[in-house]
Amino acid sequence: MCLEDIPERLLAARDGMSRVDSQATLDPAMALMRPRDRQLLWLAHAEGYSHKEIAEITGLRAGSVRLLLYRARRKMARLLREQAADRSRA
Repeated sequence: MCLEDIPERLLAARDGMSRVDSQATLDPAMALMRPRDRQLLWLAHAEGYSHKEIAEITGLRAGSVRLLLYRARRKMARLLREQAADRSRA
């Protein structure tokens, strides 16, 4: 599963209720991620920065940002899948 498998509504919630739903879904998964992964995901998806801008902010190379974001997205997708499986078992 990659970013394309994460429902867009979770990454781009703008209205009040969607934002609450997204936060309730994403917060537990974000809490399990490493701080750098959380930072990269936030900068890319909440703030809308490009890889080059994220590199400038973090001091990483743009190519490294691309790879690290890819890995962070995959981890986020895995955590969301696990959460959904846990909810369906409950």
